[in-house]
Amino acid sequence: MLSAGVVSGSFEASHMLYMNLLPGGISSWHCHQRQTDIIVAVRGQLRIGMYDDRSESASDKSFGMLNISVSRPTAIRLPPLVWHAIKNPSGDDAAYVVVND
Repeated sequence: MLSAGVVSGSFEASHMLYMNLLPGGISSWHCHQRQTDIIVAVRGQLRIGMYDDRSESASDKSFGMLNISVSRPTAIRLPPLVWHAIKNPSGDDAAYVVVND
Protein backbone atom coordinates (compact mmCIF):
# COMPACT_ATOMS: atom_id res chain seq x y z
CA MET A 1 0.00 0.00 0.00
CA LEU A 2 1.36 3.37 -1.02
CA SER A 3 1.48 6.08 1.62
CA ALA A 4 2.96 9.52 1.35
CA GLY A 5 5.87 10.30 3.62
CA VAL A 6 5.62 12.87 6.35
CA VAL A 7 8.32 15.42 5.73
CA SER A 8 11.62 14.81 7.47
CA GLY A 9 15.26 15.19 6.58
CA SER A 10 16.88 17.64 4.19
CA PHE A 11 14.87 19.54 1.58
CA GLU A 12 15.89 22.64 -0.37
CA ALA A 13 12.82 24.58 -1.51
CA SER A 14 13.02 26.38 -4.84
CA HIS A 15 9.38 27.16 -5.64
CA MET A 16 6.13 27.65 -3.71
CA LEU A 17 2.50 27.86 -4.84
CA TYR A 18 -0.73 28.70 -3.05
CA MET A 19 -3.66 26.79 -4.55
CA ASN A 20 -7.39 27.20 -3.87
CA LEU A 21 -9.96 24.46 -4.55
CA LEU A 22 -13.67 25.21 -4.69
CA PRO A 23 -16.09 22.74 -3.09
CA GLY A 24 -15.82 19.45 -4.99
CA GLY A 25 -12.86 20.77 -7.03
CA ILE A 26 -10.22 18.33 -8.31
CA SER A 27 -6.72 18.97 -9.63
CA SER A 28 -5.42 17.09 -12.68
CA TRP A 29 -3.50 13.84 -12.21
CA HIS A 30 0.19 14.49 -12.76
CA CYS A 31 3.67 13.42 -11.74
CA HIS A 32 7.14 14.93 -11.94
CA GLN A 33 10.27 13.33 -13.35
CA ARG A 34 12.73 14.95 -10.90
CA GLN A 35 10.73 17.21 -8.62
CA THR A 36 9.57 16.46 -5.07
CA ASP A 37 6.36 18.15 -3.87
CA ILE A 38 5.54 18.95 -0.27
CA ILE A 39 1.84 19.67 0.27
CA VAL A 40 0.31 21.33 3.33
CA ALA A 41 -3.39 22.07 3.76
CA VAL A 42 -3.93 25.67 4.89
CA ARG A 43 -7.76 25.80 4.71
CA GLY A 44 -10.44 23.12 4.76
CA GLN A 45 -10.05 19.46 3.83
CA LEU A 46 -8.11 17.72 1.05
CA ARG A 47 -8.09 14.18 -0.30
CA ILE A 48 -4.85 13.25 -2.07
CA GLY A 49 -4.85 10.31 -4.47
CA MET A 50 -1.43 8.80 -5.25
CA TYR A 51 -0.16 6.16 -7.69
CA ASP A 52 3.45 4.93 -7.40
CA ASP A 53 5.18 4.60 -10.78
CA ARG A 54 8.70 4.01 -9.37
CA SER A 55 9.92 0.58 -10.49
CA GLU A 56 12.51 0.40 -7.66
CA SER A 57 9.92 1.18 -4.97
CA ALA A 58 8.41 -1.46 -2.69
CA SER A 59 5.01 0.12 -3.42
CA ASP A 60 5.47 0.19 -7.24
CA LYS A 61 2.15 0.11 -9.12
CA SER A 62 0.09 0.65 -5.97
CA PHE A 63 -2.55 3.29 -5.25
CA GLY A 64 -3.11 5.15 -2.02
CA MET A 65 -5.37 7.89 -0.70
CA LEU A 66 -4.79 10.29 2.16
CA ASN A 67 -7.11 12.80 3.82
CA ILE A 68 -5.51 15.89 5.32
CA SER A 69 -6.93 19.07 6.83
CA VAL A 70 -6.02 22.09 8.89
CA SER A 71 -7.42 20.38 12.00
CA ARG A 72 -4.43 17.96 11.97
CA PRO A 73 -1.67 19.88 10.16
CA THR A 74 0.57 17.56 8.16
CA ALA A 75 3.22 18.14 5.50
CA ILE A 76 3.11 15.39 2.86
CA ARG A 77 6.15 14.59 0.70
CA LEU A 78 5.46 13.24 -2.79
CA PRO A 79 8.65 12.04 -4.49
CA PRO A 80 9.31 12.07 -8.24
CA LEU A 81 7.31 9.53 -10.31
CA VAL A 82 4.42 9.37 -7.84
CA TRP A 83 1.29 10.41 -9.71
CA HIS A 84 -1.07 12.51 -7.63
CA ALA A 85 -4.30 14.51 -7.72
CA ILE A 86 -6.00 16.55 -5.03
CA LYS A 87 -9.72 16.84 -4.35
CA ASN A 88 -11.73 19.07 -2.05
CA PRO A 89 -14.37 16.63 -0.76
CA SER A 90 -16.19 19.21 1.36
CA GLY A 91 -18.83 21.84 0.73
CA ASP A 92 -16.44 24.66 1.70
CA ASP A 93 -13.42 26.18 -0.03
CA ALA A 94 -10.09 24.50 0.63
CA ALA A 95 -6.53 25.67 0.04
CA TYR A 96 -3.05 24.22 0.16
CA VAL A 97 0.55 25.23 -0.27
CA VAL A 98 2.87 23.23 -2.53
CA VAL A 99 6.63 23.59 -2.02
CA ASN A 100 8.97 21.86 -4.47
CA ASP A 101 12.67 21.49 -4.99
